[in-house]
Amino acid sequence: MINLSGLSEKFSSLTLYSIDGKQHGVYTIEGSNVFKLNVQSLQKGVYLLHLKGNDLSKSVRFIKE
Repeated sequence: MINLSGLSEKFSSLTLYSIDGKQHGVYTIEGSNVFKLNVQSLQKGVYLLHLKGNDLSKSVRFIKE
């Protein structure tokens, strides 16, 4: 489980990609200060979380072991 906090004020959506560019999910961030993303079903590897907001976007890399 990955917990992301402070997102609802800045970001409205999150897209999960594997490092090879395959999309693994699109999520809406709304009404919660903490967003919980269950990564239990993902294979081991490197992934990117792409966060989007009105005037802002950010990518975060993580490794699933």
